[in-house]
Amino acid sequence: MVEAVSAVLIWGFNELKLHRVEANPLAKNIPSRSLLLKLGFTYEGNLRERIYFRGHFEDQLYFGLLKEIWQKSK
Repeated sequence: MVEAVSAVLIWGFNELKLHRVEANPLAKNIPSRSLLLKLGFTYEGNLRERIYFRGHFEDQLYFGLLKEIWQKSK
């Protein structure tokens, strides 16, 4: 997944000229959280009981990555 998301970030920042990319995994999705942090995303907050999923409400996390931070990490 690192390679796939990295390719999307390269395309987004370089080709689409994005300034910011956001991701919103469910709080219980540990692999997604770990991947985002590994790629340089910053945890920005928790949206409590935002998503109704499989019969109950789940927290959704908020991550963001700025182009400037991404470029420095390369």
